[in-house]
Amino acid sequence: MKRVLVISEDTATRAAFQSALSRLNYDLMVVSCAKAALAEVRSKPIDVVFLECTQSTDAWDAARDTVQFLSRDEHAVSVYVVVSDDDAVYDRLHELIYCGIPLHTLEKPLSHKDIRCAVEAARRPTVSPYGPAP
Repeated sequence: MKRVLVISEDTATRAAFQSALSRLNYDLMVVSCAKAALAEVRSKPIDVVFLECTQSTDAWDAARDTVQFLSRDEHAVSVYVVVSDDDAVYDRLHELIYCGIPLHTLEKPLSHKDIRCAVEAARRPTVSPYGPAP
């Protein structure tokens, strides 16, 4: 069973993931901030993370810390960054890419099909195409 972690401050985004994945065979955890996510990622390996960041520096710092923690784990994880059409979010993605985990984007508005396809596409690569974490 895949463990899926959703990190989003937005109530509607969290509800979309719960609606799309709740009846499927996934261990789904939904949290409102990346700081709360650290407790989840420390308890058991995570297979897929959906991360929605606002332009808040605190949100990006917490997201970076979570992704860096995941990159130290020998268990490979797929990370999807949920984005809108805001170019500023794309400009900050490079900070997360340097953590050594392949990142994917999932654009809003989210459909159930997009969410399910992303979870199913998650795989466990043995080596990051971006090299080791710095």
